[in-house]
Amino acid sequence: MKVGSRRQRLDTYLPFTSSYMTVLASAGVTPERMLRSTAEKDPKFMLSDEIANVVGRIDLLGYDVLNAINAEVDRSPSTNYQDLLRGFGGVIRTGGDMKKFFQGITDHLFQKRSLQVQAFLDSLGIIAETYVLMLIAFPLMLVVMLSIMASIGGSLGGIDVFSFMYLMAFILIPICGVMFLFILDTMQPKG
Repeated sequence: MKVGSRRQRLDTYLPFTSSYMTVLASAGVTPERMLRSTAEKDPKFMLSDEIANVVGRIDLLGYDVLNAINAEVDRSPSTNYQDLLRGFGGVIRTGGDMKKFFQGITDHLFQKRSLQVQAFLDSLGIIAETYVLMLIAFPLMLVVMLSIMASIGGSLGGIDVFSFMYLMAFILIPICGVMFLFILDTMQPKG
């Protein structure tokens, strides 16, 4: 897995993993048991495979929980995931309130995600308005104008008006439609 796609996956699923860990912290589960329980969940919805690396270091390499978490921090490309693990390690080290820590970080991560979705929706609204203007309103006005020109008997730079309307209807508008689909696909958040 490439670093960019791994970072994106970590940032996408981190709020849900943090939310699950918040529930476990609220129930008073120990830090090691939290990691083990999270590692057992389905990796399609959480970062259980990433947390399983921490549990693997504890079980196979004999690390304690703090050293296993620190090793995962060094390996992670996502700053959000690193912050969560550093904070988790700090709470374990100082004996702080895990429930408050995880509630705070989960709220922060979901607010961040909400802002990302809002920014995407704003840009999607701009793209939709541009689409309506360029591929519905403008061609409609152009067809009306070209129809009037054809009834009067004119040409467009030596090209027959009907040929230009066919060119616009069957080539230009579909190409622009595909271009808009490509733009939407590239700007759509993955995950």
